[in-house]
Amino acid sequence: MANFYGKTSAMHIETSVREGQTYMSDTYYTPPLKLTRPFKVKNGGLYIIMMSSSPGIMEGDVQEYKFKVKEGSKLYLTSQTFEKIYKTIEAAPERNTFIEVEKNSYLKYFPLPTIPFRESCFNSKTHIKLEDKTSKFIMVEIISSGRSGIEERFDYEYFKLLTEVEKGDEVVYVDNTNFVPEELDMEGFGLMEGFSHLANVLIFNFAITNEQVDNINKIISDYGFEGGITELYSGDHTLRILGNGAVKLKEACEKIIDVFEPEDLRFS
Repeated sequence: MANFYGKTSAMHIETSVREGQTYMSDTYYTPPLKLTRPFKVKNGGLYIIMMSSSPGIMEGDVQEYKFKVKEGSKLYLTSQTFEKIYKTIEAAPERNTFIEVEKNSYLKYFPLPTIPFRESCFNSKTHIKLEDKTSKFIMVEIISSGRSGIEERFDYEYFKLLTEVEKGDEVVYVDNTNFVPEELDMEGFGLMEGFSHLANVLIFNFAITNEQVDNINKIISDYGFEGGITELYSGDHTLRILGNGAVKLKEACEKIIDVFEPEDLRFS
């Protein structure tokens, strides 16, 4: 069957700094992807919202994201709406993301949650390159079990995410999430454990104290969620949280980031 809806699209963003203020030094995007006008924030950083004129990710769509945060610049990158992945008949959509953070720079990548619809498929690959230990990076990915309003729950075909982080010349983190509800007990122990949403948080090149870990665990507990923080051998951290409700889970992630994010790096 011919796919008349699949679209190949790209979004490239590069930021630099001039006189203490981050600016967008290069940008390129193709329909249906687009950007809002960048907002300058008090820490000298830039706040950008990614947009799309499409209602969501369709069968056969191929997206390429490239984000480069050059030395000294700060970027908060988010999205306008929840990402919806529509039913797939033949050609599974895919997204390939390439992120580069140079030294003494900061990228906070916090798109809104993703909702895989019934009978949908999705392949995502993300490669992150951090120049050194001064390249600060946070990424938050929130995945839903489906459209809760119509009682969809793990009715998608599969949802695959491959994430790699390279610091200097060394790969320090690889995560290969492969959710296939037909083959896995998604409600069971070690997977979603009865919760409807999952948040994966990557935290690189931030110092986190034991007291801050306790505060993070308290936030998770106060929301009635399950999860915890893991320290990698590189000294970086990952956080995985199971919760109910995308908005509440997003709010909890924001509060957790506030625990360890220095005041001079905040985009508020």
